[in-house]
Amino acid sequence: SKALYEELMDFAIANGADKDYIMESTDPVLFKMLHKALQFEKGKKTVTAKVKRIGAGAPSKVVKPGSKPAPTEVDDAKKKAVISKIGGSRKDNIDAFKYLKD
Repeated sequence: SKALYEELMDFAIANGADKDYIMESTDPVLFKMLHKALQFEKGKKTVTAKVKRIGAGAPSKVVKPGSKPAPTEVDDAKKKAVISKIGGSRKDNIDAFKYLKD
């Protein structure tokens, strides 16, 4: 199409090609290479824009394959160890409110 032809001409001249040489050229290989280069440049701009947009909402911690799964339940032995470090038991905590009056 004529619009594509003009776009290829502008692209070639913007990237340093001689204007007279490009205007007189009829080599199909030249235009094919220009078209591929133009598509590459357009694609590169699109990918960069998408990466920047996605980067703002990217997760801060990425789980990698083969990593240890997150624990779903706390082991009873670990619970008892934490309670013994704090001191007392659940029964002691209940008894602490026994003598309160309204």
